[in-house]
Amino acid sequence: EDIDAIAYTMTDVKYSHDMIHDVWEMNNDIVGFRDAFFFLALDKYTLESACQYGYPVVAAPGLIQSNKAAEGKEEGLKELVQSTKFIVSRALVDKGRNFFFYEMDCWFLKSPMKQLRQQSADYLVSSHQWYPQGANIGIFSVRANEKTKEFFRNLVEYSALSPDTHDQILMNDIASLSQRLYEGEKLKSDLGKDTFGRW
Repeated sequence: EDIDAIAYTMTDVKYSHDMIHDVWEMNNDIVGFRDAFFFLALDKYTLESACQYGYPVVAAPGLIQSNKAAEGKEEGLKELVQSTKFIVSRALVDKGRNFFFYEMDCWFLKSPMKQLRQQSADYLVSSHQWYPQGANIGIFSVRANEKTKEFFRNLVEYSALSPDTHDQILMNDIASLSQRLYEGEKLKSDLGKDTFGRW
């Protein structure tokens, strides 16, 4: 039984040059999102490679306009990666699309479809092997609704306000904040640009 969701991963030449075919096959044969998966290209090499082999691909926001990122220069690429995951995720939920995201270096030994079909939470995230209580945003599943739209709008906004904060720390903090607000907790002060800058 299929689920109403799309899957994606994001990649650049460091992964794409020798993994793009393996990840494509793993997605189709093991993960289970055949005909419902795309690569998010962070550089020109990945974009052209995916097109060459007929793999569904989307250019990361800013890739075409940014010469630094398109050339694979580290400075431009870092800026691109910081918020890309949040921008594309926001676009998906804004369009009402449930989705499953996994990093390019995540390897599945069996399909997660059983767990995803049973998902009732708005946001389902993997954990760290050495710290099960800590979320690992290398893999997460999202159901599109008003709460997740707000969640990713906040992530896009605060990643711009605090660009040096690691995306995982930011995502964990916004998830925790969202849960507290949902439960009725009142904030003691306004959120500012330094809120997530203490790490």
